[in-house]
Amino acid sequence: MESLLKSPMKLVLLTAWLSSLMDPCSLSDICDSCHQNATCKALNGSSNACYCNHGYTGDGTTFCNDDNECQNVTNICGDRGTCTNTVGSYYCTCVSGYTSTGVAKFQPNDGTECRDIDECLTEQVCGPNSHCHNTNGSFNCTCQRDYIPTSGAEHFHPKSGVRCKEHPQKYCHDNIGCISQTVNKTLEYMSNLTEPQSLLKEIVKKTSGELTSVEVIAYVEALCHSASTLVAGEEDYSVNHPSSTQLFQN
Repeated sequence: MESLLKSPMKLVLLTAWLSSLMDPCSLSDICDSCHQNATCKALNGSSNACYCNHGYTGDGTTFCNDDNECQNVTNICGDRGTCTNTVGSYYCTCVSGYTSTGVAKFQPNDGTECRDIDECLTEQVCGPNSHCHNTNGSFNCTCQRDYIPTSGAEHFHPKSGVRCKEHPQKYCHDNIGCISQTVNKTLEYMSNLTEPQSLLKEIVKKTSGELTSVEVIAYVEALCHSASTLVAGEEDYSVNHPSSTQLFQN
């Protein structure tokens, strides 16, 4: 040891040799062959020194290809997220109708969630004379009583251009002729149904949304006529039972 201390050149060579044992990559050509997306991790002179970085797959020397996590992992961002692949990584964003509780671009298990947006909190989101109904990831609209959608469908979305217009029979209760016409039309349509239970099922099937007052009267009248078949000993139900139209007039 004393001879080494007296010879600086020998000390330098000894230091270099010891360094090569601790970090072979520093004094060998092994690490020079690593791919640009790989890291040199040579241990104890092992030839397997190049390893692809996280987010890449390959032999570490000739190729390190990007891992497409969005394709390799099923539903990696969850039911409410969309996966976007990037070079060496990926990120998630919330689908339409949901909002992130943290940053817009996130990765799973970092505490970020996608929560439903309650569109109904926005005033007049469905337009005038309407009701808003929030759903998971979306919403739909219905019309208030005495109004009907311009599309004819009970549920609609405002982006479709549908609005709520006045029901043609909104003011029918002020006109006895309109009342009678509505009742007669309903009775004619349901004349083949004699059992109240069948009639009720048909009413549920054919109606949507809130009924106008005249529609209520018409269906009550239809039920009364149907119920007359169950009244024993009465040939003419209308003789002893005033019609709903007459009651409505009074």
